[in-house]
Amino acid sequence: MLCFLSKRYSVFFRYVGQELKIKETLDHHLEIYDHYECVAKHPIMTGKVRDHINLEHYKGLQTTTDGLPTPSRLQSPDIEVEQRFLQIYEQLEGGDQS
Repeated sequence: MLCFLSKRYSVFFRYVGQELKIKETLDHHLEIYDHYECVAKHPIMTGKVRDHINLEHYKGLQTTTDGLPTPSRLQSPDIEVEQRFLQIYEQLEGGDQS
C-alpha cells in the first residue's frame, strides 16, 4: 500500500520496499510508476473511505489459513516509508520555477 493525502492505495506486492513515483492526473486518478511504466492506477478517493484495494495486486501472494495475505510479507518493520511534500516532485519535473 502507498499513502497519498491520508488515503491508502494498493500496488502489486512485488513492489514492497521499492521506490515508486506517483502522478495525480487531470481526471482525478492516481497513477503509480516504477522506473519504467505505470504499475497501478486508482481513482483519487474523497470522503471517509481510506483504502482503495485492487485484489489483482495480491494474486500469487502466500496466504494464511483464513485466505488473507501473510502479514510478514505485506508489512515489514524494517521498511520505513519516506514522506515528502508534493512540491518536491514539481521541482524535480521543472514545474515549479520559483
